[in-house]
Amino acid sequence: MKRVRRRAAGVLAGALACLLFAAAIAAARPGGGNSYSGGGSSGSSGSSGSSSGSSSGSSSGSSSSSSGSSYSSRSSSSGGSSGGGDAVTVLVSIAFLVVVLLFTSVVGAAVDAHRSTDYVSSRWSSDGRAREASSADITAALDVLRSHDPSFSRVLFEDFLFALYAEAHRTRHSSDALAALAPYLTPPTRDSLGSRDGKVDAVVVGSLHVRSASPSGENLRVRVDIDSNLHVSLPDGRATQYVQETWTLRRPLTAQTKPVSGVSKLGCPACGAPFKPANEGRCEACGQVVVTGRFGWQVSDIQIDREERREHSLTGTAEEAGTDASTEFQPSVAQAWEGLVASDPALTPEAFEARLRLVFETLQAAWAAQDLTSVRPFVSERLYSYLQYWIDAYKAEGLRNAVKNPRLEKFVTARVDRDPHYDTVVVRFWATGCDYTEYVATSHLAGGSRTNERRYSEYWTLVRSAKARGTPRTDKTCPSCGAGLDVNMSGECGHCGTHVTSGEFDWVLSKIEQDEAYRG
Repeated sequence: MKRVRRRAAGVLAGALACLLFAAAIAAARPGGGNSYSGGGSSGSSGSSGSSSGSSSGSSSGSSSSSSGSSYSSRSSSSGGSSGGGDAVTVLVSIAFLVVVLLFTSVVGAAVDAHRSTDYVSSRWSSDGRAREASSADITAALDVLRSHDPSFSRVLFEDFLFALYAEAHRTRHSSDALAALAPYLTPPTRDSLGSRDGKVDAVVVGSLHVRSASPSGENLRVRVDIDSNLHVSLPDGRATQYVQETWTLRRPLTAQTKPVSGVSKLGCPACGAPFKPANEGRCEACGQVVVTGRFGWQVSDIQIDREERREHSLTGTAEEAGTDASTEFQPSVAQAWEGLVASDPALTPEAFEARLRLVFETLQAAWAAQDLTSVRPFVSERLYSYLQYWIDAYKAEGLRNAVKNPRLEKFVTARVDRDPHYDTVVVRFWATGCDYTEYVATSHLAGGSRTNERRYSEYWTLVRSAKARGTPRTDKTCPSCGAGLDVNMSGECGHCGTHVTSGEFDWVLSKIEQDEAYRG
């Protein structure tokens, strides 16, 4: 998958100063997530990119063991200096420093100009407000939610919001279609969506973070930061928009999270039946009035922080960003892991690692083949849609991205969460391989290298039903009927019809986050 690593690139100094600034361009890799934020400036090799505000050339790094039971990291830095000799050298050095300072000023201005279009550095809304939630913000918000709803599940909430966000934008051009979402969108938010230009053909949610949660009267209010790509048909043609939005949702303090079996649907929040906008917001199946938000989450406000046209960057290379950054560990993650293992002794670090490696290797092969059939049993619905979107984008340009000889070197457990519905384990792993993009028709190299290996790291979130127990499986058979895995695009076994991709039976990959995007 396209994995954007944008950084300002360097200087070539000859005699006194022969200087060259090369804008960073996109790098590709399966499992990373092509920057849904798109590109910034045009680079020298024809791709686009911008500078990353979270990464620099300094070497603050982390070190960890290759076992899933390792929870520690350390950081280090290094530096050096050099000096001149005679007076001529001193004069030349002074002249060179003046040129470098002038160059730095110009480059700094250029980098600052690019930062406004980069996901990593877009931590501020257009009016200058701090926008991006920190790990502490997220943890505090989740604690508030669980204090009012002991059954609250971050997995279920995020799945619901991903689905609602995508459906709201896909139907925003039609008032009738938006009315079908009345149980989840207040009239003002439907009006706000309906007033936006264009028909949305595709939605890719790149990042979703719970920013805050607090009681408000008789309701619980939650604010969520969402970054996405919208493919929109406009009067002047089709366009890709990079959008940052803040959605505010509310729910009665007394409401509780309901269990979900299989794929959740945006139907009646009271009974689950398909909702038809008629009878003053009353569900035809159960007779309840469900448009007031009294049965579940309802969006009460949508704020657009940024909306601008972007182009995808499917070719090119750039330095890795964040690979050597310190790992974002959950406080007391070791104790959280021990608690999970205590409830399921078959879940050993070795068994979990075997499942992780199976998912990693299957995903790499499926991505390179541009066919997700083999990895379908091991990824959630939302991640499957995300991966398929980028495969289709590559195919549309006649491109293929792959990692040759991918190797998962080591990993650490960064977070463990448990709720009545799901167990969640977030791992950060480091891997190596030759990352490249080629034109399918000619095999001509479009970006990357088939011979030079690159080391990178990512945060992967794996989920499993809280009811599931036993040694994680590494065989490719249906956990329900035992037949060979033949999972359709709905996540159901082709032999017995059992849904298997929401973690009902075993660990599945639910989310992939870049080093600079992960917030805990």
